[in-house]
Amino acid sequence: MSIHFGGFKHKGKSFVLASLSAFTLLAGCSAGSGSGSNSAAPAKNETAAAPSGGTTEISFYFSGSQNVQELWKHLKDLYEKKQDKVKVKLVYIPSGQGEQATMNRIVAAKKAGNNTIDVDLYEANGGSDLAADKKDNVFEQLDEKKIPNLNLMNPANMKDAGYKVVPYRSSSVLLAYNSAKVPAPPKTLDELYDWIHKHPGRFAYNDPATGGSGASFVITALYKSLPEAAIHNEDKGIEQEWGPGFELLKSLSKDMYQQGVYPKKNQGTLDLLANGEVDMIPAWSDMALEQINKKL
Repeated sequence: MSIHFGGFKHKGKSFVLASLSAFTLLAGCSAGSGSGSNSAAPAKNETAAAPSGGTTEISFYFSGSQNVQELWKHLKDLYEKKQDKVKVKLVYIPSGQGEQATMNRIVAAKKAGNNTIDVDLYEANGGSDLAADKKDNVFEQLDEKKIPNLNLMNPANMKDAGYKVVPYRSSSVLLAYNSAKVPAPPKTLDELYDWIHKHPGRFAYNDPATGGSGASFVITALYKSLPEAAIHNEDKGIEQEWGPGFELLKSLSKDMYQQGVYPKKNQGTLDLLANGEVDMIPAWSDMALEQINKKL
Protein backbone atom coordinates (compact mmCIF):
# COMPACT_ATOMS: atom_id res chain seq x y z
CA MET A 1 0.00 0.00 0.00
CA SER A 2 1.26 3.50 -0.79
CA ILE A 3 0.23 6.87 0.52
CA HIS A 4 -0.44 10.03 -1.41
CA PHE A 5 -0.48 13.23 0.62
CA GLY A 6 -3.47 15.17 -0.60
CA GLY A 7 -4.80 18.46 0.74
CA PHE A 8 -8.13 18.29 2.49
CA LYS A 9 -9.64 21.31 4.23
CA HIS A 10 -10.61 20.47 7.77
CA LYS A 11 -13.00 22.77 9.57
CA GLY A 12 -14.10 20.32 12.29
CA LYS A 13 -10.89 20.67 14.27
CA SER A 14 -9.99 19.00 17.51
CA PHE A 15 -9.13 21.40 20.26
CA VAL A 16 -7.13 21.29 23.43
CA LEU A 17 -7.31 23.84 26.20
CA ALA A 18 -3.56 23.98 26.32
CA SER A 19 -3.20 26.15 29.38
CA LEU A 20 -3.68 25.62 33.07
CA SER A 21 -5.36 29.01 33.20
CA ALA A 22 -8.02 27.78 30.79
CA PHE A 23 -9.82 26.22 33.73
CA THR A 24 -8.81 28.57 36.54
CA LEU A 25 -12.37 29.81 36.94
CA LEU A 26 -13.74 26.30 36.96
CA ALA A 27 -11.41 23.97 38.77
CA GLY A 28 -7.94 25.11 39.63
CA CYS A 29 -5.26 22.44 39.95
CA SER A 30 -4.15 20.24 42.80
CA ALA A 31 -1.25 21.59 44.79
CA GLY A 32 1.36 19.94 46.92
CA SER A 33 3.51 16.90 46.42
CA GLY A 34 2.16 14.13 44.21
CA SER A 35 -1.63 14.30 43.94
CA GLY A 36 -1.79 17.40 46.09
CA SER A 37 -4.44 15.88 48.32
CA ASN A 38 -3.20 17.83 51.34
CA SER A 39 -3.86 21.20 49.77
CA ALA A 40 -7.09 23.09 49.47
CA ALA A 41 -8.49 24.06 46.07
CA PRO A 42 -7.78 27.64 45.02
CA ALA A 43 -10.39 30.32 45.45
CA LYS A 44 -12.31 31.44 42.40
CA ASN A 45 -10.26 33.49 39.94
CA GLU A 46 -7.01 32.29 41.49
CA THR A 47 -4.51 29.93 39.92
CA ALA A 48 -3.21 27.03 41.97
CA ALA A 49 0.53 27.39 42.51
CA ALA A 50 3.02 24.77 43.53
CA PRO A 51 4.39 25.22 47.02
CA SER A 52 8.06 26.17 47.27
CA GLY A 53 10.12 23.16 46.24
CA GLY A 54 7.00 21.08 45.57
CA THR A 55 5.07 19.99 42.52
CA THR A 56 1.62 20.59 41.14
CA GLU A 57 -0.41 17.83 39.49
CA ILE A 58 -2.97 18.67 36.85
CA SER A 59 -5.56 16.30 35.38
CA PHE A 60 -5.87 16.30 31.63
CA TYR A 61 -9.04 14.71 30.21
CA PHE A 62 -8.90 13.66 26.57
CA SER A 63 -10.41 11.24 24.08
CA GLY A 64 -9.59 9.72 20.69
CA SER A 65 -8.08 6.66 19.08
CA GLN A 66 -4.98 4.73 20.14
CA ASN A 67 -2.73 7.08 18.18
CA VAL A 68 -4.03 10.03 20.20
CA GLN A 69 -3.37 8.20 23.47
CA GLU A 70 0.19 7.53 22.34
CA LEU A 71 0.65 11.15 21.31
CA TRP A 72 -0.33 12.57 24.70
CA LYS A 73 1.67 9.97 26.61
CA HIS A 74 4.74 10.94 24.57
CA LEU A 75 4.17 14.69 25.08
CA LYS A 76 3.55 14.21 28.81
CA ASP A 77 6.87 12.38 29.17
CA LEU A 78 8.72 15.08 27.23
CA TYR A 79 7.11 17.84 29.28
CA GLU A 80 7.86 16.24 32.63
CA LYS A 81 11.48 15.65 31.63
CA LYS A 82 11.77 19.33 30.74
CA GLN A 83 10.67 20.63 34.15
CA ASP A 84 9.92 19.31 37.64
CA LYS A 85 7.22 21.68 38.88
CA VAL A 86 4.15 20.25 37.15
CA LYS A 87 3.06 16.64 36.78
CA VAL A 88 0.31 15.66 34.34
CA LYS A 89 -2.27 13.00 35.15
CA LEU A 90 -3.69 11.67 31.89
CA VAL A 91 -7.37 10.69 32.11
CA TYR A 92 -8.49 8.88 28.96
CA ILE A 93 -12.16 9.05 27.98
CA PRO A 94 -13.13 6.17 25.63
CA SER A 95 -14.14 7.67 22.31
CA GLY A 96 -17.90 8.05 22.00
CA GLN A 97 -18.53 6.89 25.55
CA GLY A 98 -17.74 9.69 27.95
CA GLU A 99 -17.01 13.01 26.26
CA GLN A 100 -20.48 14.47 26.75
CA ALA A 101 -20.67 13.21 30.34
CA THR A 102 -17.37 14.93 31.11
CA MET A 103 -18.51 18.18 29.54
CA ASN A 104 -21.77 17.94 31.50
CA ARG A 105 -19.71 17.66 34.71
CA ILE A 106 -17.74 20.76 33.78
CA VAL A 107 -20.85 22.81 33.02
CA ALA A 108 -22.62 21.60 36.19
CA ALA A 109 -19.60 22.49 38.31
CA LYS A 110 -19.47 25.99 36.82
CA LYS A 111 -23.16 26.57 37.45
CA ALA A 112 -22.83 25.34 41.03
CA GLY A 113 -19.76 27.47 41.71
CA ASN A 114 -17.77 24.31 42.42
CA ASN A 115 -14.07 24.95 41.78
CA THR A 116 -12.80 21.62 43.11
CA ILE A 117 -13.66 19.49 40.07
CA ASP A 118 -10.57 17.55 38.97
CA VAL A 119 -10.70 18.56 35.29
CA ASP A 120 -7.84 21.01 34.88
CA LEU A 121 -7.20 20.58 31.19
CA TYR A 122 -9.77 19.31 28.70
CA GLU A 123 -9.55 18.28 25.05
CA ALA A 124 -12.69 19.82 23.61
CA ASN A 125 -14.27 19.60 20.18
CA GLY A 126 -15.07 22.54 17.98
CA GLY A 127 -18.82 21.98 17.94
CA SER A 128 -20.89 21.15 20.99
CA ASP A 129 -18.20 22.00 23.56
CA LEU A 130 -17.65 25.51 22.22
CA ALA A 131 -21.43 25.92 22.00
CA ALA A 132 -21.63 25.03 25.69
CA ASP A 133 -18.97 27.61 26.43
CA LYS A 134 -20.90 30.29 24.58
CA LYS A 135 -23.92 29.47 26.71
CA ASP A 136 -22.27 28.97 30.11
CA ASN A 137 -18.83 30.61 29.72
CA VAL A 138 -16.92 27.66 31.16
CA PHE A 139 -13.58 28.34 29.44
CA GLU A 140 -11.33 31.28 30.17
CA GLN A 141 -10.22 33.62 27.42
CA LEU A 142 -6.65 32.75 26.45
CA ASP A 143 -4.14 35.57 26.61
CA GLU A 144 -0.64 35.91 25.13
CA LYS A 145 0.47 37.69 28.31
CA LYS A 146 -0.19 34.46 30.23
CA ILE A 147 0.76 32.10 27.38
CA PRO A 148 3.44 33.76 25.21
CA ASN A 149 3.57 30.85 22.77
CA LEU A 150 0.05 31.67 21.58
CA ASN A 151 1.75 34.08 19.17
CA LEU A 152 2.96 31.01 17.29
CA MET A 153 -0.61 30.04 16.41
CA ASN A 154 -2.39 30.97 13.18
CA PRO A 155 -4.47 34.04 14.19
CA ALA A 156 -7.31 32.97 11.88
CA ASN A 157 -7.63 29.61 13.68
CA MET A 158 -7.52 31.27 17.09
CA LYS A 159 -10.21 33.72 15.98
CA ASP A 160 -12.37 30.80 14.78
CA ALA A 161 -12.30 29.45 18.33
CA GLY A 162 -12.86 32.82 19.98
CA TYR A 163 -9.46 32.58 21.71
CA LYS A 164 -11.02 30.08 24.11
CA VAL A 165 -9.02 27.05 22.98
CA VAL A 166 -5.87 26.17 21.06
CA PRO A 167 -6.49 24.24 17.82
CA TYR A 168 -4.12 21.34 17.34
CA ARG A 169 -3.59 18.29 15.24
CA SER A 170 -0.38 16.34 14.88
CA SER A 171 -1.40 14.60 11.66
CA SER A 172 -3.22 15.39 8.44
CA VAL A 173 -5.94 13.79 6.35
CA LEU A 174 -4.50 12.32 3.16
CA LEU A 175 -5.33 9.72 0.54
CA ALA A 176 -4.30 6.17 1.35
CA TYR A 177 -4.44 3.77 -1.59
CA ASN A 178 -3.41 0.36 -2.83
CA SER A 179 -0.57 1.11 -5.26
CA ALA A 180 -1.04 -2.25 -7.01
CA LYS A 181 -4.55 -1.17 -8.04
CA VAL A 182 -3.93 2.57 -8.33
CA PRO A 183 -0.62 3.09 -10.20
CA ALA A 184 -1.41 6.74 -11.00
CA PRO A 185 -3.29 8.28 -8.05
CA PRO A 186 -5.25 11.51 -8.50
CA LYS A 187 -3.40 14.73 -7.71
CA THR A 188 -6.29 17.18 -7.53
CA LEU A 189 -9.80 17.11 -6.12
CA ASP A 190 -11.34 17.05 -9.59
CA GLU A 191 -9.12 14.12 -10.53
CA LEU A 192 -10.15 12.34 -7.32
CA TYR A 193 -13.87 12.79 -8.01
CA ASP A 194 -13.34 11.62 -11.59
CA TRP A 195 -11.47 8.54 -10.32
CA ILE A 196 -14.36 7.69 -7.97
CA HIS A 197 -16.85 7.81 -10.85
CA LYS A 198 -14.62 5.67 -13.07
CA HIS A 199 -14.05 3.06 -10.31
CA PRO A 200 -17.47 2.54 -8.72
CA GLY A 201 -17.43 0.81 -5.35
CA ARG A 202 -13.66 1.14 -4.90
CA PHE A 203 -13.64 4.29 -2.74
CA ALA A 204 -14.98 4.74 0.79
CA TYR A 205 -15.05 7.38 3.48
CA ASN A 206 -16.33 6.83 6.99
CA ASP A 207 -19.50 8.28 8.48
CA PRO A 208 -18.39 11.89 9.13
CA ALA A 209 -20.04 11.85 12.55
CA THR A 210 -17.72 9.03 13.65
CA GLY A 211 -14.29 10.16 12.49
CA GLY A 212 -12.33 13.16 11.24
CA SER A 213 -11.11 11.62 7.98
CA GLY A 214 -14.67 11.20 6.72
CA ALA A 215 -15.64 14.61 8.08
CA SER A 216 -12.70 16.15 6.22
CA PHE A 217 -13.81 14.55 2.94
CA VAL A 218 -17.33 15.95 3.38
CA ILE A 219 -16.20 19.41 4.47
CA THR A 220 -13.77 19.62 1.56
CA ALA A 221 -16.65 18.94 -0.83
CA LEU A 222 -18.89 21.52 0.87
CA TYR A 223 -16.27 24.25 0.58
CA LYS A 224 -14.80 23.26 -2.78
CA SER A 225 -16.60 25.97 -4.76
CA LEU A 226 -16.34 28.66 -2.07
CA PRO A 227 -13.55 31.22 -1.52
CA GLU A 228 -10.65 30.06 0.67
CA ALA A 229 -11.65 32.50 3.42
CA ALA A 230 -15.08 30.84 3.72
CA ILE A 231 -13.59 28.03 5.82
CA HIS A 232 -13.18 30.56 8.65
CA ASN A 233 -16.72 31.93 8.38
CA GLU A 234 -18.63 30.98 11.54
CA ASP A 235 -21.87 32.69 10.48
CA LYS A 236 -24.68 30.12 10.16
CA GLY A 237 -25.57 31.82 6.88
CA ILE A 238 -22.61 30.13 5.23
CA GLU A 239 -24.63 26.92 5.26
CA GLN A 240 -26.86 28.41 2.57
CA GLU A 241 -23.86 28.23 0.24
CA TRP A 242 -23.27 24.52 0.77
CA GLY A 243 -25.80 23.51 -1.89
CA PRO A 244 -23.27 22.75 -4.66
CA GLY A 245 -21.20 20.72 -2.19
CA PHE A 246 -24.17 18.59 -1.19
CA GLU A 247 -25.01 18.04 -4.85
CA LEU A 248 -21.43 16.91 -5.43
CA LEU A 249 -21.61 14.44 -2.53
CA LYS A 250 -24.95 13.17 -3.81
CA SER A 251 -23.48 12.58 -7.26
CA LEU A 252 -20.60 10.61 -5.72
CA SER A 253 -22.76 8.47 -3.45
CA LYS A 254 -23.83 5.94 -6.09
CA ASP A 255 -20.16 5.20 -6.85
CA MET A 256 -19.09 4.82 -3.23
CA TYR A 257 -18.44 1.50 -1.49
CA GLN A 258 -21.54 -0.69 -1.85
CA GLN A 259 -23.37 2.26 -3.48
CA GLY A 260 -23.28 4.41 -0.38
CA VAL A 261 -22.25 2.42 2.68
CA TYR A 262 -20.22 4.55 5.09
CA PRO A 263 -18.19 2.58 7.67
CA LYS A 264 -18.02 3.65 11.29
CA LYS A 265 -14.91 5.46 12.53
CA ASN A 266 -11.59 6.16 10.85
CA GLN A 267 -10.45 2.59 11.41
CA GLY A 268 -13.46 1.24 9.53
CA THR A 269 -12.26 2.50 6.16
CA LEU A 270 -8.66 1.50 6.91
CA ASP A 271 -9.90 -2.05 7.48
CA LEU A 272 -11.69 -2.02 4.13
CA LEU A 273 -8.49 -0.90 2.40
CA ALA A 274 -6.38 -3.49 4.22
CA ASN A 275 -8.87 -6.25 3.28
CA GLY A 276 -8.89 -5.24 -0.39
CA GLU A 277 -12.57 -4.29 -0.38
CA VAL A 278 -11.71 -0.77 -1.60
CA ASP A 279 -8.65 0.72 -3.27
CA MET A 280 -8.59 4.27 -1.91
CA ILE A 281 -9.78 6.16 1.19
CA PRO A 282 -9.19 9.41 3.06
CA ALA A 283 -7.21 8.60 6.23
CA TRP A 284 -5.30 10.23 9.04
CA SER A 285 -1.60 10.12 8.16
CA ASP A 286 -0.50 8.61 11.47
CA MET A 287 -3.12 5.87 11.36
CA ALA A 288 -2.30 4.99 7.75
CA LEU A 289 1.42 4.87 8.47
CA GLU A 290 0.75 2.64 11.47
CA GLN A 291 -1.15 0.24 9.18
CA ILE A 292 1.80 0.14 6.80
CA ASN A 293 4.33 -0.38 9.60
CA LYS A 294 2.27 -3.33 10.84
CA LYS A 295 2.13 -4.64 7.25
CA LEU A 296 -1.68 -4.72 7.35
